[in-house]
Amino acid sequence: MSLELIVARSKSIESALVKRGASGKGLHEKVSSIERQLSSDLVKKVRFIASVRNKCLHDDDYFVSNDTMDGFLRACDQVDYQLSRMLVKTTTRTSSSSKSSSPSKGLVEQFNDASALGKIGIVAGAAATLAAFVFFSNK
Repeated sequence: MSLELIVARSKSIESALVKRGASGKGLHEKVSSIERQLSSDLVKKVRFIASVRNKCLHDDDYFVSNDTMDGFLRACDQVDYQLSRMLVKTTTRTSSSSKSSSPSKGLVEQFNDASALGKIGIVAGAAATLAAFVFFSNK
């Protein structure tokens, strides 16, 4: 078990929740504050992450099994990905409707904050858009 990894991944998710408008002291409170904006599956995964983190930090007798650690990391990856997609969608809608002089600034910040899977999705979407543009421009 790597306590540092558990804390780091939890903090990352906590930050993503705050960017989504969450408030509160810990992961449980933060996810509760924006629960209506999230799918029940996403809320369940965040609560699982928070529970593992809290047990590791506060229960001296708690041991994280390999299965639990695998589930924790998988849940973190899924939550990071889903939250980054939500942030990109929100930023895209906001940027396209605003009259800011730099509408892409928010997208760049969101890309920098996205998880690896989120970045892959963003790049794949951009590549598909470019390919469609080139295809239809040549007709």
